[in-house]
Amino acid sequence: MTKKQIEREVERWQKLLRLQDWRIKVKCIEAKRINDDGDLASVNWRAYSRRATITIARDSEEKELLDTIVHELLHIVMSDTDNVFVETRKQLTESANGIARQLYSDNAERAIFSIAEALVELSGAK
Repeated sequence: MTKKQIEREVERWQKLLRLQDWRIKVKCIEAKRINDDGDLASVNWRAYSRRATITIARDSEEKELLDTIVHELLHIVMSDTDNVFVETRKQLTESANGIARQLYSDNAERAIFSIAEALVELSGAK
């Protein structure tokens, strides 16, 4: 997909996920992965200003890119919940904080992955 096609998909899914109040910038990397960990994309956001940047490796198959776009947008959908969790963790001991962070991160990532794949499949995308 070209950068323009990726930006159009981000805009399309942004509307479907009711994220129109967010200003989302897309940064494409000419690679199959964005880092040595093998990630296809990442998102950085500032919930208070409703701004986000999605960095995505665009040299992947279209279906994989669509799953990834929706996945990263779902992280933005969950951003307020993530912020509440971060604030709540401040009340925990260091040990409990680490355990809670890992459990939440693992479970949230799994849920977002499943939801993204299901939404893309239901949309009839390739």
